[in-house]
Amino acid sequence: MPKIGLVFRDQVLDRLKDATYGFNTVLAAVAPDYGLAPFEINWDPATSKNFVLGMIEPAEIQDAKPLRYPLVTLFTGNGVNKKLHKPAEFDGPVDVGIDFHFSWKAAAALGDFDAMSHMVEDAMIRVFNREPNWFSGQVAYDGDIGWEKKPVKFGGENWFQLVRYYLIAEVWD
Repeated sequence: MPKIGLVFRDQVLDRLKDATYGFNTVLAAVAPDYGLAPFEINWDPATSKNFVLGMIEPAEIQDAKPLRYPLVTLFTGNGVNKKLHKPAEFDGPVDVGIDFHFSWKAAAALGDFDAMSHMVEDAMIRVFNREPNWFSGQVAYDGDIGWEKKPVKFGGENWFQLVRYYLIAEVWD
């Protein structure tokens, strides 16, 4: 079986860590619009304390790996073989998920829990849709990005929130 989801996920990761158009650069540019300090993600899963490959909750790995928030996880989600082109083994939509796990100290609770997620939302749309044609080969990304915000919850000594972004592309072998 061809590497369908992996090809798209790896292209998304390459875009996120790009020095010119990547997340850290774009977030630094939009942060002043929100009155917040930008944060940086170390996109190397081997050395990062705030980035992990795979769909996993922070609580599941916090004892095995030191974590730092905001924490980002990147994973391949769903795919459907639509068989639009023959004789391809696979040809259809594939989604990649990017989870942002935010945390705030209870003592320093924000009056506006939305500001951070809006800043990241702005950056994510710009990273993936401002400069076209960042994808290549067997991936065709048409600007399909979405997100889902989960409620802010209190746990232990901190507030937590998950915002899941997903990108959908046509991928074929």
